[in-house]
Amino acid sequence: MIEGRVPNEFIARSNERVVAEYQTVSRELDLQEPLHIANPACGLDTSLSVAFPQSPIYYIDTDPHVVSALQRANLGPLAHIIHGSLIDEHVEDIDLVVLRSAIIPGVKQSEVVSAATQTLKSDGIVVASHYAMADTAKALERMREFSLVGRISSGTPQQSVHFDRGDVRSLAKSLRRDSSIPSQFGGVTFIFRKR
Repeated sequence: MIEGRVPNEFIARSNERVVAEYQTVSRELDLQEPLHIANPACGLDTSLSVAFPQSPIYYIDTDPHVVSALQRANLGPLAHIIHGSLIDEHVEDIDLVVLRSAIIPGVKQSEVVSAATQTLKSDGIVVASHYAMADTAKALERMREFSLVGRISSGTPQQSVHFDRGDVRSLAKSLRRDSSIPSQFGGVTFIFRKR
């Protein structure tokens, strides 16, 4: 739980910038709904339900207050809210995994990424953040079964969302650079495809 906040202050909501990022990924990679989407360690962000209104989405979080806020958000019949740390073994054939803030205390980031992507279909997509606290993108880049296909740069709210396929080597170099970006809502998000 976030210190200094009482449980009924938890409000799940979407973020316009994040919705635009998901829509850009969908458009650029020609993703067709319905997709089966998993969002482990989702927090209070419901942007996936806005970006993919025809897709079953598994919102997964360990914090009971977050889970309660997600349930109060009335995300519709396609939203599955799960109190837990990772994707339930019964959730299979995932097309898209979102790892924007996937931090589980006491678990190595590489183990979180491996567990979160175990039910991802071959050719499935992972949206992963690149910042100091949860560097899921670096963990994915080290895994042989994933290939880096692009990055999303969103910058400030006044700037448009940009999908960069670029030279994969250049993208990988930018991934290996400083990861001190402080927030999932600024900076760079990397996109991977499962081989």
